[in-house]
Amino acid sequence: MATWKVVQWSDKPERTRWVPLQCACGRDADCEVADVPGVLIIAAIGMGLVFDPPSFPPPANFMPEELQCRKCGRVYSSEPAVEQAA
Repeated sequence: MATWKVVQWSDKPERTRWVPLQCACGRDADCEVADVPGVLIIAAIGMGLVFDPPSFPPPANFMPEELQCRKCGRVYSSEPAVEQAA
């Protein structure tokens, strides 16, 4: 099984599961994420995940803070987006 290199996951939950993510270089690999009861991941598109229910706010420790592609070395961060004032 091809996997992502976890660079940092400071508060890894006890229950996890695997989802496929695709790097911009084209490499497909599985990434470990939190297994939250009652929440389904209905699609993984590139580096994005689609949840059911759609309004589900993932916990801060849902996935590693930093992942690295084992093929090209690109590092991705899962830090939450900053909301901008209107």
